[in-house]
Amino acid sequence: VQAARAVADARKAALAESERGAKSIEERVQVLRQLIQTEEKLMGAERKVADRAETDLARLTAGLRDVPPAGRDAAHAEVAAVQKRLAAARARVAVVTERIAALNVRLHEREQEHIRALQQVDANRSEVASADRELERLADPLAARNVTQWLVTHG
Repeated sequence: VQAARAVADARKAALAESERGAKSIEERVQVLRQLIQTEEKLMGAERKVADRAETDLARLTAGLRDVPPAGRDAAHAEVAAVQKRLAAARARVAVVTERIAALNVRLHEREQEHIRALQQVDANRSEVASADRELERLADPLAARNVTQWLVTHG
């Protein structure tokens, strides 16, 4: 009975450890999801900046025909500045897109790790239940093994 109790206690400790591990992984998954949401909001803001720059560029380019010769240098400088702003906005969109992709890869990996951890928790729960049943069987005075042992010992 003592050996069965020790086995049951060891399995309960393993279950507790696997549950802590699964909880930790679940928390990391939540953090990654929050980071992705934040990056997606940033992506939206960066896209709006790029869209505004594209609109400004289209407006300025269309208006170049109407600019008098004396003002063309200033108009071309303004177009160049907007093109630079547009290129920078597109570059930031690309960087945020890469970060979101990397975060999604990490999220997928953590979700797979979480699934494996939950499977381990289930396996440990089954082992604990099995050990508890064995302990109950050994401790039951009316179990056939215990009755036989009593008869052998007490005649």
